[in-house]
Amino acid sequence: TGAPKNEGLYYLQSNDNGNNWTHPKKIGLNTAAFHGDIAVDDKGISIVWDAVGKTGSAIYFSSSQDDGQNWTEAKRLSLNGSASFPRVISTKTGKLVLWSEQKTKLLKQLVIRSI
Repeated sequence: TGAPKNEGLYYLQSNDNGNNWTHPKKIGLNTAAFHGDIAVDDKGISIVWDAVGKTGSAIYFSSSQDDGQNWTEAKRLSLNGSASFPRVISTKTGKLVLWSEQKTKLLKQLVIRSI
């Protein structure tokens, strides 16, 4: 969310088809988070999102192996330029993360990274 005083990425879970939800758990950085995506498999939960910083937007990744109770430290995946619209996909060999990255005003590219 980018809401003032509540900026960041939050994880909630429902075990009864959305009738009740866990208390929101903040994940990652203390900056506004946008365009989040989530993948769940037998190894856990993986989340990607973009966040705006001093040098533009960047893609971040975090995961949980205990049903969302604890999360790994946010890891920046994008290197240069302005990155946005991430997606994460579970595969047999791990995770694929895709996003759009703009390094110059004219060059925009799709980035695919295996995790």
